[in-house]
Amino acid sequence: AKPYKLHGPLLSYLANPATGKLTTPINPKTGLDDNTPSEKVPAFMTFVGQFVDHDLTQNLISLFDPQNGPDIENGASALIDLDSVYSRSNALTNGDEEDIMDANMKFRLRPVLDKDCKVIGYDHERNEKGVAYIRDMRNDENQMISQVHLFVERIHNRMMDEAIAALKKEKNCDDPLRKDELFKIYNKVRVEVIRNWQSFLWHDYLPTVVNSKSWAWVRTRLEDNARHFELDQKPHGGQLNMPHEFAISFRMGHTQLRDRYRVQTGGPEIPLFAPQDPTHLSDLTGGKALAPEHVIDWKYFAIKSKDRPFSNAIDTVVTNKVFDLPESTIPDNDKLVENLPKRNLVRSSQVDLSHGEFVYDNLKGMPELGKKLTIKEVEPDAEKQKLFRLDNDGNYDECNIFRTPLWYYVLREAEITQGGNHLGPLGGRIVAGVIGAAIYFSENSFKTSGCAEKLWKSSITKSEKVLFEDLVDYVLGK
Repeated sequence: AKPYKLHGPLLSYLANPATGKLTTPINPKTGLDDNTPSEKVPAFMTFVGQFVDHDLTQNLISLFDPQNGPDIENGASALIDLDSVYSRSNALTNGDEEDIMDANMKFRLRPVLDKDCKVIGYDHERNEKGVAYIRDMRNDENQMISQVHLFVERIHNRMMDEAIAALKKEKNCDDPLRKDELFKIYNKVRVEVIRNWQSFLWHDYLPTVVNSKSWAWVRTRLEDNARHFELDQKPHGGQLNMPHEFAISFRMGHTQLRDRYRVQTGGPEIPLFAPQDPTHLSDLTGGKALAPEHVIDWKYFAIKSKDRPFSNAIDTVVTNKVFDLPESTIPDNDKLVENLPKRNLVRSSQVDLSHGEFVYDNLKGMPELGKKLTIKEVEPDAEKQKLFRLDNDGNYDECNIFRTPLWYYVLREAEITQGGNHLGPLGGRIVAGVIGAAIYFSENSFKTSGCAEKLWKSSITKSEKVLFEDLVDYVLGK
């Protein structure tokens, strides 16, 4: 790899909150972001992506500490195994086991009531500071990802109820089950939840956010068992590595964020963040109890319909909210660096990541998936092109090669080649390759469990294919 050092002039051009290339214009009539919505990606998929990222990655490094060498400790398994729900490290867990799980090995959830005392949803049990009893506190940093996490826990709880009831019926006894019986059920349910979640990502999430050609290319090679074809995703201590290229490219979700969300039919539009409000009661910041009006109605928010909310496009503008992040949403100790685009670009430079053009030239399958972006496609302004020709010492020469930060390249590629509706050839190749491999090579993979004559079938759909709509119906008792 060729480390690409980012310098101030280009960083300012891209990430200055007032004048930068990534800044979204404000609509003078509404005072809100004048952003372009996606025509294909529903809004909830943005937070599914954040949840997936937390399942795959955990490195609590300082933003401004240079990271020398390819190995940065990853506290996650780099597999789609829901360890952020079931088995995260103590560093991120809040509460003891009995705070998180009840005697029947179900997640402790608190009903949320409307004004008529009707249960309209569930929240985590929380401590006196409002922090959820949860195995990965990053999944409580905003109330959208918190509800994705809750959604998975509700799948688990319903499956536990059904399995416990089935065993009691088989025994013809309504006495409480022994601990060993519960533990056996728990292990089976955990695997079934993981496989249903993997199937949803494989059949629904990846086809939604990745262009079809890149996903088909990756899927074919995985199913042909071309093991570990990915970037540098080779076995390391019995696990897959997590490529830096993925950790940066997958932050395309930051450009999908809206400045506010309506989560219920006829409900209010709720600000994503209100950084100047010290209480944060009116916004979707996490670390606090879930208000009734913030409870996601999954039938409205996620099921295919013409009026459900869509994410913003995957392009080179982001909501102005993320230039001023609340401290509670920042995962490291650099709390005063609240500019999210700047954080992404600096992190890329600090881990010695290569530029987008180099990654394209050295990644398998790229020419057949799509052409590399031209200089004019990345930056039409000839004068601004000079900013992309700074060398690693920050010097400009017209003979220097044109280099684009990988994160910005991925966003621009999606904008140019896919109209902002999907990741383009390079971004799609990286994201689909890593998530696909993280599913396929998981110990409990829905794709490789059993034998060819007896493939896994979901207990929910009775087939290998699971869509989010199927999970919603199951959670809601349909």
